Amino acid sequence: EEKNSYGDESNTCLLNMNVLVFCNAKSGGGCGGQVLSAFQKELGAECVFDLGQIKPEDVLSSPEVLAKAKSGLRLIVCGGDGTMTWIMASIDAVKEKKGLDSKRYRVSIATMPLG
Repeated sequence: EEKNSYGDESNTCLLNMNVLVFCNAKSGGGCGGQVLSAFQKELGAECVFDLGQIKPEDVLSSPEVLAKAKSGLRLIVCGGDGTMTWIMASIDAVKEKKGLDSKRYRVSIATMPLG
């Protein structure tokens, strides 16, 4: 297994720290794929998601993520305006489907612009 820059052989998913990364690999003229690979190497593939491969609603509504969101979930979103809008709409959809309010599904978003 490849080591990350911290020397860890087993990448520990940042979900343990309530952090997930969503990346649009097609953003930034193809640079999104490089960003996706770098995050997967550093943080572990379990908490880094390619939006071309998985719907954010599926991740955000999983039981493990729902449990973490009660104490505050942090998302890193890599992409352009459309990617950010998609993630915010997905958060709203999950909250509506699950009947959750902001006290029971807390999400903070950091943006890494690629568009």
